[in-house]
Amino acid sequence: MLPPPRRRHKAACPRWRTPPGDTDHPRWQVLDRDLPADHLARRIERLVATLDLRLLQASYAGLGSAAWPPALLLQLALYEVHTGRPSPAPWARDLRESSPVQWLVRGARPARRCLYAFRDRVGPLLDDLNRQVLAQAQAEGHTAAQRAALDGTFVAAYGSRHRLLNRQVLDKRRQQLAAAPAAAAPPAAAAAPPAAAAPPAWLARTAAGRQRQADVYAQADARLTALERQHGRTQKRKAKRRRRPAERVVVCPSEPEAALGRDKTKVFRPLYNVQWVGDLDSLFVLGYGVYACVSDAGLLGPVLQRVAEWTGQLPREVVADGIYASALDLAWCHDHQVVLDAPVPAAATSAGASRGQIPKGQFSWSEAEQAYRCPEGHPLPLDRVGKEKRQGGQELVVLQYRCAPAHCLGCPRQAACTRSPHKGRTVKRCEHEPLVEALRERMATAEGKALYRRRQEVAERGFADLKSHRGLQRFRSYGQARAGAQVGLVVLAHNGLQLLRAGDQRACQAAKPRPPTG
Repeated sequence: MLPPPRRRHKAACPRWRTPPGDTDHPRWQVLDRDLPADHLARRIERLVATLDLRLLQASYAGLGSAAWPPALLLQLALYEVHTGRPSPAPWARDLRESSPVQWLVRGARPARRCLYAFRDRVGPLLDDLNRQVLAQAQAEGHTAAQRAALDGTFVAAYGSRHRLLNRQVLDKRRQQLAAAPAAAAPPAAAAAPPAAAAPPAWLARTAAGRQRQADVYAQADARLTALERQHGRTQKRKAKRRRRPAERVVVCPSEPEAALGRDKTKVFRPLYNVQWVGDLDSLFVLGYGVYACVSDAGLLGPVLQRVAEWTGQLPREVVADGIYASALDLAWCHDHQVVLDAPVPAAATSAGASRGQIPKGQFSWSEAEQAYRCPEGHPLPLDRVGKEKRQGGQELVVLQYRCAPAHCLGCPRQAACTRSPHKGRTVKRCEHEPLVEALRERMATAEGKALYRRRQEVAERGFADLKSHRGLQRFRSYGQARAGAQVGLVVLAHNGLQLLRAGDQRACQAAKPRPPTG
């Protein structure tokens, strides 16, 4: 006979634990008296009081033992990440040793696992909380969110760069895991049979640990398969001397989501690409994104869409590096009425120079003839139309123009122009070339150069603050979602404190006595 179903307790709303020290507690009053009036903990408390936490509260089921109030845990998380401690491990220590933290959480002592669970719980809700802060900043006139600077930086993932596996090693480890006994290993005191080989050091000693390893290696296997397919496609387009064998394709088993590349210090390791959008007219951060890729190419559209989700609009003008100024990016900005200011990539004007040829920039385009003319004045009419693949599966329509072989064979500059004069020199032009030419002309003006200098001031300042002051030289947890949560908490604390600072400054200016008129 089956046992009766377990009865679930009903609750109209989540139940919260009462912190041991409320504002009437003598211990809290001592802490409050010693805490300066302008201390960061007081500002964090003011910030959280302005946020609507109903979604965060609704994420608790309201069953089981009472939970710590999410407002207190959010205050703790924001305070810690803003002081350069993004990992919940030091948060638990500060609950015992830091007076400002004890004041902030009213003497609560959540367990370390509770702090890690809260970080994972609040991660998906950070977009909503950041949206609230920026909406209030826009409503109060602190930012118009119309002009932005975009840039990206690499942050090391939590996975080790010393434990990268290729296909041969990964398959061998998965076979060893499958052959390992399901039962728990005997205790260390029991002597193993003489004939039994010692298990490898990486193999977990318990069945539960080996099951977790099997799950992680299954994810790594899927990621490595995708990387091998991508490797096979890209190697075909490279010269033989530049091709790499498939054995050099590796994956990080503990961080299979992360991209593998060289960081700012030229160290090959698992990493994530952090995209940062700063306001040109204020200190607010308008958006961010954490992506598993080693290039900024193709990320302009997705990042600006996140800005639109936060602010309710796309920026009117964006300043970025040249890697964001591809033809497809310019076309996207043109379709969405966004003005992109960025230096034109050198490849757009120097095509052919790497092969010892006269570069494309010396060929003039005739709008009336819809053809190019070479430096000697010979026309290059349209030869064929094709498509080229770009990042993210996008395709770019490319038109190829070819000079008649008769002109090339009799040209005095033949040796400097083409290695195949019997075929005729070719020049490519993409379908969005007019947008590239318009950007080149705009960036050649004094206004364009001055505006581009503002990009470095805004974007690099944000990255310096992120890595030097907020402790994110390396992410402190596994996975892309948790990496995004760490950056999201930093942005929420930064924007929230900037909102309070701007409001206080406006209040001080309004309180100043006005000079008499007349």
